[in-house]
Amino acid sequence: MTTLITTDERMRLLMSSQARAAGQYTDPKPVVRLFTPDAHVI
Repeated sequence: MTTLITTDERMRLLMSSQARAAGQYTDPKPVVRLFTPDAHVI
């Protein structure tokens, strides 16, 4: 199976969500961009 995100990206996402759950306001930069190649197919 192919991994969609790296270990570093996963850790950054988890740290961001933990800070938000603790009540800290954060406006983090995007960590990953997930998309499907066929998203614009009609």
